[in-house]
Amino acid sequence: MTAASGPSANLRFLGGAMVAGGAAIAILPDVDVVLCPLRAVTGLPCPFCGMTTGTLALSRFDVGTSIAANPAAIVLVSAVLFAFLPRRVRERGSPLLRRAGMAAPVWLPWVLLGGLWVWQLDRFDLL
Repeated sequence: MTAASGPSANLRFLGGAMVAGGAAIAILPDVDVVLCPLRAVTGLPCPFCGMTTGTLALSRFDVGTSIAANPAAIVLVSAVLFAFLPRRVRERGSPLLRRAGMAAPVWLPWVLLGGLWVWQLDRFDLL
């Protein structure tokens, strides 16, 4: 299998297509589209609502607006920037985590996702 094929390449392509589509819709004038399927159907925001606004704000170095839209946008942009680092740098990892032998507990992503959803419900005054 070559470096440009397989599931990893497919996921990168899909992720890039989603980001490009969201950016294209976000910059079109006079387009009022709800990108979130859950919000479009139920009126409830998903934990990732505001991600496009947050990442676009970060591209303008407006951290305050980004955090107000979705605090996870900073994590997403950081992960994307990390993915573009050379492979040898990425594989080294964080010396602090390597020294401590730390690993994230299995429940942590679920707790963070729940916290992000509460953030969004509060942001839209639905709590």
